[in-house]
Amino acid sequence: MDQSILFVVNPESKGGKTGKTWPKTYEIINPLLTIPHDFVIADGIGSGITSTLDGIKDGYTTIISVGGEGSNNEVANGIYRSRNKDVSLGFIKSGTANDYLNVINWPDSLEEQVELINIGKTIPTPITKVNGDSERISLNIADVGIGSSIAYMASVERRLKWVLGGFRYTLLALLGILKWKNIPLTVHLDDKEISGDLTFFMARFSTTSGEFKVLPHANTWGDKMAYTIAMDFKKLKMLRFMKTLKKGEHTEEIDGIYMDYASKIDFNAEKPLLFEVDGEPFSYDSSKVSMEAIPNALNVISTTKS
Repeated sequence: MDQSILFVVNPESKGGKTGKTWPKTYEIINPLLTIPHDFVIADGIGSGITSTLDGIKDGYTTIISVGGEGSNNEVANGIYRSRNKDVSLGFIKSGTANDYLNVINWPDSLEEQVELINIGKTIPTPITKVNGDSERISLNIADVGIGSSIAYMASVERRLKWVLGGFRYTLLALLGILKWKNIPLTVHLDDKEISGDLTFFMARFSTTSGEFKVLPHANTWGDKMAYTIAMDFKKLKMLRFMKTLKKGEHTEEIDGIYMDYASKIDFNAEKPLLFEVDGEPFSYDSSKVSMEAIPNALNVISTTKS
């Protein structure tokens, strides 16, 4: 086939605005893009993965995610599952949350985004692979605890969907804290072990999640996941800790905080854990969950033009 680029469009991203504005967006993209291309509307949870796999089978060598964090995650998972090392991942920024794209300095201007796609220079990026009751990779974050509860409220229950941007997640965090109960479990982190009542856990290669700098020590292109764990936090301490997290000023000097890097992380709990990646809950029924850092796993279109 002639086309080498496939745009996978999530019409529900950005509160449904992406689908409504896509015809006009494509009118701008079409004459600017110098490479043969096509697009598909991925309508429904999981359809981004399926559309990506189908596109790669049809011979497309670059898949462009049009959406936000969840959209990017589905396209990345489709590419990873294809096991095709020659496929590149790119983006058109069109989400309520664009944490990963902001971390890698992906431009806001549609014209600049198309320019990067035309240049097609790529950089190998690490991912986090999570195995629970199913397998999922993350480009940006993987977490369990209060964070996954907040993601469930945002993605599944669609609470406060009329509030745009990071402020929505701040409000959801406040709601989540009010009803939160810590989770007794044991975490194995390479050669370390931590046991107790888990409040919060997050691992990733980038520093920021919404308005919170949860992992100020992270390396976007590193070989190991950075992690932050909060154990045995009470509600009042959680509320006070939000301000510290926003500034990224937390260290292991705070009682109950653990921060470091790991290649392999295992969770063992008495009850099933709710896990999420890139804002999307995906593992509900497993009390044993493992995470693995995979360096240089995907080829992502670079923001460097030269």
